[in-house]
Amino acid sequence: MKTVVLCLLAALMLASCNYQPKKIESDFKSYFDDFGVEGSMLIFDENANKYIVYNDTRCETGYLPASTFKILNSIIALETTVVRDTSQILKWNGEEYGIPAWNRDQKLKHAFHVSCVPCYQEIARNIGLERMKKYISETSYGKMDISSKNLDYFWLEGDSRITSYEQVNLLVRLKYNKLPFMERNQELVKEIMIVEENNDYTLRAKTGWATQDDVQIGWYVGYIENSKGTCYFALNIQKPEGDILFRKGRRGIAMNILENLGYID
Repeated sequence: MKTVVLCLLAALMLASCNYQPKKIESDFKSYFDDFGVEGSMLIFDENANKYIVYNDTRCETGYLPASTFKILNSIIALETTVVRDTSQILKWNGEEYGIPAWNRDQKLKHAFHVSCVPCYQEIARNIGLERMKKYISETSYGKMDISSKNLDYFWLEGDSRITSYEQVNLLVRLKYNKLPFMERNQELVKEIMIVEENNDYTLRAKTGWATQDDVQIGWYVGYIENSKGTCYFALNIQKPEGDILFRKGRRGIAMNILENLGYID
């Protein structure tokens, strides 16, 4: 699997699989220790055509995508016109959730940033089983286990899995509009993915959090564009029980590593 992923990434940059990215193993353990978690970090430096990897075995292991699936789910929603554009209002179903930001009508961008699970569950139901399976298959998005019974939660529970390499692969193709969707829809999703934008860099990213085999699994995936080029990343962490440090650690660890390596000025 890894060879295929490496070739796909290199092909986008060099139009062939003759020159695969270099791989550099790095010790980022102290960053994870600061937040009391275990995990892995995969970075693809596009300009240098190299991977920087911590815990490569974990990077090759599949985990539930959790809310990182909202990246692809958003594109499919736009492609199928379940959501016409990013200004369309997603109606609140009236149910009170533990996260106040979910208890309101909202546009797609807000739903994406507050990781509104019920919003995206409704989107998945409206996309429908056959269309969801079709687009996920065409995108080669991990190994998703989808049925009529789990259509609105397959990314949060069950046997669906995606690796850090597959997460990065999706991001590279998205940046260059190489996914099997209309360019307009990929551009709209890249717009709602923006977390930070300033004179030095633009950060697009998404968090994820799920329970897998009684362990809390966290993601932070995305990419940074600056004057030096583009850096893609996939952070994955785990802990038997989640807490505030776990929640903050997803972004905190990734940003600390990226800043230390000079990807954030």
